[in-house]
Amino acid sequence: MTRLAAAALALMTLVSTPPAVAEEPAETKSFVLAHLRLPDAATALRTIVGVERLAAKDERSLDVTGTPAHLQLTAELLAALDVAKLALTRLSTDDDSVIAVIPLHGISSKDAMLAMRELEMRRAASVTEPAAAVVVRDTPERVALAIEALRTADRP
Repeated sequence: MTRLAAAALALMTLVSTPPAVAEEPAETKSFVLAHLRLPDAATALRTIVGVERLAAKDERSLDVTGTPAHLQLTAELLAALDVAKLALTRLSTDDDSVIAVIPLHGISSKDAMLAMRELEMRRAASVTEPAAAVVVRDTPERVALAIEALRTADRP
């Protein structure tokens, strides 16, 4: 009886285990920041891009490990955030979502994030330096709604 139970368990494990899916190979790329603070960069990359592995090399640089698609999106997002003066920026992704960097002038980051929660944005992160901004990732329609809501609330 024990052999039969062991054989049944082995068979159930084989049947219930999904086939292995080929993943894109992980690569590591270094990014040097001129203006953006490392904690803000890490929060934005984890929340918006979905980066899971990153490490600070020093006060101004970090290593990011991920798929080529993640690294490309990381480079684009950091290019939009690591500037002396932030501007409204939209980035395309490889799924059905878009990313927007929305500079803030007359509203606090905390209030802007509360507004993003009220709008039930899938992904949102705040950046405080070099200037305050909110970064969101969602469908194009929902991102447009977030931009409009923050423009309305963000009167200097």
